[in-house]
Amino acid sequence: MKSGLHLFFVRFIYWFHLKFQGRVVLSAIVSATRNDGKVKFYTISGINPFQAPSRILLLFLFLALFSLFWLSPTSGYALDTVIWKPTPDAEEITTVGRVLTVAQDRSLLIQDRTGEIHPVEAEMLVRATRNALEFVPMTQDELAETYLKRLPGGFQAWKTDHFIVFYKTSREYARWNGLLLERLYDAFETFWAKQGVTLTEPEFPLFCVVFPNSREYHAFADAQGEHVGRSVIAYYSFQTNRVTCYDLSGQNDGRNHETSGNRSGNSGNRSGDGGRRVNFTTFTREMVERPDAAKQIATIIHEATHQLAHNRGLAHRYGDVPLWYNEGIALFFESPNMKSERGWTGIGRPNPFWLPHFKRQIPTRPEGQLEQILTNDSLFQGNATVQDAYAESWALTWFLIRTRPKQYAEFCRKMGEKPILIWDSHEERLAEFENIFGPTEKLEKEFVRYIKIQKLK
Repeated sequence: MKSGLHLFFVRFIYWFHLKFQGRVVLSAIVSATRNDGKVKFYTISGINPFQAPSRILLLFLFLALFSLFWLSPTSGYALDTVIWKPTPDAEEITTVGRVLTVAQDRSLLIQDRTGEIHPVEAEMLVRATRNALEFVPMTQDELAETYLKRLPGGFQAWKTDHFIVFYKTSREYARWNGLLLERLYDAFETFWAKQGVTLTEPEFPLFCVVFPNSREYHAFADAQGEHVGRSVIAYYSFQTNRVTCYDLSGQNDGRNHETSGNRSGNSGNRSGDGGRRVNFTTFTREMVERPDAAKQIATIIHEATHQLAHNRGLAHRYGDVPLWYNEGIALFFESPNMKSERGWTGIGRPNPFWLPHFKRQIPTRPEGQLEQILTNDSLFQGNATVQDAYAESWALTWFLIRTRPKQYAEFCRKMGEKPILIWDSHEERLAEFENIFGPTEKLEKEFVRYIKIQKLK
């Protein structure tokens, strides 16, 4: 395995070099392991610390205890304050949260109370302190208040049981979006329970930001450094834990959304488009009758599924989760059902976009492509290969869940246990897959034959 994101490691490493009576007696590292909270001691040179004079031993134990304090398991995080500067000339930023991991060069990852993760490189770091207070994620109300201050003017917050929808569009669209997300949440939970996969409860409030139009949506993404293609209508940010999209109803142009008074209430049924009252049932019917509704609904479900997968234990946001697995789950859940009043009712329907695409590529699909999709994430990043990679990810996930549900559930549990910022090699990824599903050469033949005969229902 190799580390990624500059010099981050899962272990916190201390080097120290001591002298006693004019000679070097110890040059060693102390490593505190995050995963189980145990501390291991390694002597690099010189004498063993437990045979050292008392003052050396005391210093050694102090450093070991300090390591354990900083890297205790996630169930007992203390509250950290990190002051840092993105560039030498920038103003200082103060982030209060929990330090997830620290590198040998003092670079670190800190997660704030909204769930956002901030990578702070060593040269950005001004100082870091820790106090005895416990790290506690924000409540829904706290996050709503915080984000309404961060977002551009005109936003309101619509709260459901599990989500906050920040919107600068009609209340009907926010409500429709919230109901769609709640339907996904319930279906997601039910599906994985039937598969024998135990989900964790979301640690942070789940939320979605809905802009009134493509122009404001892309301007916000660019300002956040989250540059997305002009054709991308929604995305999930691993760093911020936020789904961002824009109004797809075609009924709002972003005007007349400035509000006064309580910006986070759910009362009323007045739309943002000039105060016109809209029947909600009529609104939802008009939404699903739009010519491009199927693709739009699928995209919202897709991005929200990413959010659920990374907040309910199927993957860590900074873990080495293969993209075929990550995208495959979202593609498996996204399939729309335009016969439903809200455009989506179920999970695992044959995908009307990706099943035909995969079947078209079968005649020219190279032998050994399965190994490539399992181990080569770059296939999802090239214009010439990304569409085929998405189709293959959906097809593989659908095939494995339908033909090998127990093995796939085991694989999901393995993915959810992956540590952050430790990257597997090509060989390790392949071995991890084959240890559960068997040799890829044999599996690939069955996989292609199976998908080839499937039909849309």
